[in-house]
Amino acid sequence: MYTLHALGFVVIFAFFFVHLYLGTVGNPGSVQAMLTGYMEKPVLRMLHPKWYKEMEHEGTLVIKK
Repeated sequence: MYTLHALGFVVIFAFFFVHLYLGTVGNPGSVQAMLTGYMEKPVLRMLHPKWYKEMEHEGTLVIKK
């Protein structure tokens, strides 16, 4: 039972660091978006093209300078 517990810890630990990497370094601009709530226009257009077009069409796209 101890071996299963240790294996579970290793798997969860690995997933934690993969999640941390993909949420920060792996996706440029994600830390800024999480902290401020805003994304740069090129990043938004690249990562969320459908959402970008919808916001642009509705006039709800906020450009922060």
